[in-house]
Amino acid sequence: MQKLDAYHYFEKRMGPFRNLSSLSVAEAEATSAQIRQAGQTFASQRSADYMTIRRSLEQMAYEKFTAASSMESDRSGGARALYRGTDLG
Repeated sequence: MQKLDAYHYFEKRMGPFRNLSSLSVAEAEATSAQIRQAGQTFASQRSADYMTIRRSLEQMAYEKFTAASSMESDRSGGARALYRGTDLG
């Protein structure tokens, strides 16, 4: 199986893994609005409907991924998802 690497890009002064998706819809919308209003980060350039679009795309990706994947134990005893090559487009 091919090794896949994942990357998480973030602004150094803000720190990694600040995730809008982990917030409630109302909290994410309010936080997104504050980010846009402050205008100090790359994320401030996102449109007002960014969270709606993001949640929709996350749901679609989740559904397609779970439909196309299976779970397999890795050597550490944990589980990892294996992608079966289904077109996610």
